[in-house]
Amino acid sequence: MKNISIKLLSLLVLLTMSLTSCLNDLEDFIGDFSSVPAIAEFNEATNASTGTVGREIIDPTAPAEFSLRLNITVINTLSTDTKITLAIDNALVAAYNTSKGLTGAAAAVPVPAAAITAPTLEVTIPAGQREAEWEFSIDATKVPNPVTTFYILPVKIASVNNDITISGNNYIRLVRILARNEFDGKYKMKGFIMRPGDTGGLEGWFKDQDYSLSTVSGNAVKMNRVQVWANGSNVGGIEAWTIVVDNSGTSPYPITVIDNVQGAAFIMVPGYDSRYDAASKTFFWSVEWGTATPKNRGCTDTLVYVGPR
Repeated sequence: MKNISIKLLSLLVLLTMSLTSCLNDLEDFIGDFSSVPAIAEFNEATNASTGTVGREIIDPTAPAEFSLRLNITVINTLSTDTKITLAIDNALVAAYNTSKGLTGAAAAVPVPAAAITAPTLEVTIPAGQREAEWEFSIDATKVPNPVTTFYILPVKIASVNNDITISGNNYIRLVRILARNEFDGKYKMKGFIMRPGDTGGLEGWFKDQDYSLSTVSGNAVKMNRVQVWANGSNVGGIEAWTIVVDNSGTSPYPITVIDNVQGAAFIMVPGYDSRYDAASKTFFWSVEWGTATPKNRGCTDTLVYVGPR
């Protein structure tokens, strides 16, 4: 019995020594993490092609609220608050244009200072935590041509307390400010579609069809789906239409509806006042298409704004 106990004790000693050796080898392999410095950085990934992060102004008539997330890369959370001080540095925009070869109208420009509101440029990451948000807003009414101009808000980490290291490759974020034009949004469509001789429910009146119009340019939007027949099914042989608004004068604005698939076979109905009424946020149009003479496909639609998409 005594021999068995001695053998078991010897085996335990050997196992302990082996485990200790393995742990030491593992430490040698992965390194001593206690010596890794804490690093302050922006932790939102950038767009692979543009090198920017995007923020979109949905309502062009009101300030848009945004934020950027910062974090501390550290093994164990810190016992004291960390204060990260940011700076808006427009020189970064010039450097960006140079690096991308952007010139003229294609070049990025800084967001006007008058359009930027930030309660503070100092972000506090509380003790025991790793992340915090920097909040700011952009007033679209103070940003000229926000849809067509390449605006960037250039933000960098300027300093950090607690002897924390500033990241070498994630200390800058170029925030691209995108915008939707005033015609962008969700709509309800009603109207009448023509298909002479139809007996299957394709020709006739329809209502309450849901559509979204997305910004193409400062004065154009594209439908998210094609025109429907009276029964709600999709019309074939056409594309989701682009609507161009001539808003150079006063409302109601003349509009042109474009179908690149039909091309010259697609026309605005002569004599019909196709238009956009800004007061009611409503589109009215009448179009025809096809190669028949006279044309035997067409619709007269009304799109009423519901809200932002």
